[in-house]
Amino acid sequence: MAVAGVAAVSQRTAEIGLLKAIGATSGDIRRLFFAEVVWLSLTGAVFGFLLGQSGSLLLRLTFPQLPAWVPAWASIAGILVTLATGVLASLFPANRAARLDAMKALGSSPSDRSISPLKIVSDCFSKRIQAS
Repeated sequence: MAVAGVAAVSQRTAEIGLLKAIGATSGDIRRLFFAEVVWLSLTGAVFGFLLGQSGSLLLRLTFPQLPAWVPAWASIAGILVTLATGVLASLFPANRAARLDAMKALGSSPSDRSISPLKIVSDCFSKRIQAS
C-alpha cells in the first residue's frame, strides 16, 4: 500500500500542484491521499472477507466431513489488520503529497500533456484579475 501511495503521489504531482494553486491546504491534500488509501484498504478487506468465506464454503461442500468454518473473530481481526495496515501505509505518501510546493509541482507536469495545469491556473487568475 505504501508503494502504491508513493507511486500515486509521483504520478499525480501536477494534480497536487493544481489543487494547492487553487487553494487546497496541506491538510486537504493529506486527507485526500489518506482517504484514498483507506478506501482501497477497506475494499481489499471486503474482497478478502468474501473470498475467505467462499473458500470456506467450497471446502465444506467439497469435503462435508471437514468442519471448515471461519470464526467471526478471525474475520473481524483480518478486516481490522487490513485497515490498520492501510492507515499506517498511507502516512508517508500523504505527508509527502502535502509537502509538495505548488509551483514546483505544476512545473513538473509531463510535456506530452495537451493542457498544462500551469496554463489552467494562470488563465484562472488572469480572468479573476480582469473581472475585478
